[in-house]
Amino acid sequence: MMYQSRALAAWLLAPLCAWALPGDLVEAIKPQLRQPIREAQACLDAGGAVHLWANFHTLDGQETGGLIRLEDDGRTAAILAPELLPRADNQIAALNGGTLWQARLGCLEDGRFMVSASGTGGVLITPEGQASSGFFQGMPAGIRVSPQFERGGSLYFVITQADGARVLGRQAVTASAWSPEILPTTGWPLQPVAAVPGPGDQIRVLGSADSETFYSDSINQRVFLIDPAGQLIPDAAIFDPALNRPATLTATPGGGYRLVFAGDPTWWMYWPSSFTSNYRVEWRNDDNVLLRAMDFPTPGPWFVFAEESAGNVLATGPDGQLHRFSAAGDQDPTFASPGLVGSILPLPGGKWLLDGTRRILADGRDDPTWLPPDLESPANLTELVATPDGGFLAVGDFHRFDGAATSHLAKLTAAGRPFPGF
Repeated sequence: MMYQSRALAAWLLAPLCAWALPGDLVEAIKPQLRQPIREAQACLDAGGAVHLWANFHTLDGQETGGLIRLEDDGRTAAILAPELLPRADNQIAALNGGTLWQARLGCLEDGRFMVSASGTGGVLITPEGQASSGFFQGMPAGIRVSPQFERGGSLYFVITQADGARVLGRQAVTASAWSPEILPTTGWPLQPVAAVPGPGDQIRVLGSADSETFYSDSINQRVFLIDPAGQLIPDAAIFDPALNRPATLTATPGGGYRLVFAGDPTWWMYWPSSFTSNYRVEWRNDDNVLLRAMDFPTPGPWFVFAEESAGNVLATGPDGQLHRFSAAGDQDPTFASPGLVGSILPLPGGKWLLDGTRRILADGRDDPTWLPPDLESPANLTELVATPDGGFLAVGDFHRFDGAATSHLAKLTAAGRPFPGF
């Protein structure tokens, strides 16, 4: 039950006493409220199987939580580490005073998985479902860690230290405690904000000045290569992105890399009629030569982008809906937007997994062969009001009450059970 608010309990104390109900309010009212999970983290393992991680406590009506493997049609193939209940915020986990940022579900090269869980932070799960914590145990207080990529059995991450300085570290995924190797930054043009695998055994780094987080007239950022020991590759490899907007760095499957530039906040030109941000995506080869670029005018700061192996792209368009573009940049007029989306995972065969819970075909229609798992989490009870007949009206974001379908409104007896006939 999610109703544990002391403030609300105190506010309700007077009507409860008026009806002479025995016991403490929090202990007396225990409705089992559930809400559906509409967004889950997802990744593909080496064999192409989809795995989901979300803040669920009920799967297909059964009490559990953790990591699940799905069949090709979306049914649950296996529940991995069912004892690990995800935290409410499964993207940021506090670790001994430090913070793990962008702690997404990761399918590791050796078949294991890394997730974040309440009280443990980094958790490794074997393909058989055995969980072992401790990867980030002993992390110093006051630092932030942003995982970047895995290669050769090591996880690379950007570490923001307590004084604000940023470094690139790596640690074997088999480590049982916080013991990173910090790569020397001597000679680097700027401090790292992102890193991806480069050509050969090199590492490509996006560096930026300390103060550059938002749009300004001058953004000082560089893309450069380092060797496995952290030594800068000769100056000829340093590239200065011309667009004065913060960028993110991702690797492309066939070599080279991709820069996604933050939206240009031109809303002030149209206020109060609209809010438009122009995001830009550039594809460059290992020599930093521009191969192609696409611009995406998007309302507001919400931009979602994904690319499949064939080069086709799904991205947020000017209307806020998803659109499909060919590798040449042509928009597909036959694509039907599935609505607002927070994350996209390209799948084999031209299909896409949206928010980890919906699978669509290449034309945007829902895949009729997909049977997503029924994931639920405890719901929030936002208001509880006593009624003259001794019951209570409960209002919240739930869609199920004690196993029965309902929507946002339920009536309870004094004992917190479903009110007969309501």
